[in-house]
Amino acid sequence: MAEAFTEQIEEEQRCHWHIVHDMYHAMHHDGAKLDTIKEVQKGLAGVLAIELPEENFEKVGEIEKDEIEERMEGV
Repeated sequence: MAEAFTEQIEEEQRCHWHIVHDMYHAMHHDGAKLDTIKEVQKGLAGVLAIELPEENFEKVGEIEKDEIEERMEGV
């Protein structure tokens, strides 16, 4: 699920608000009922709002960032 959102965000350059907001239009177009759309939007907003606690972040220098990016691109 996270990979699908990542692809969507990278391709469309959408912020989290727009992803949730625009879900209405996509689901409405597919014939979904309003209560179903609202339920999906609420769940999606919850998933996108997940934040890591500050103590789980680790500061890295520019060289380390470059190395991490290279490894990520190689996956």
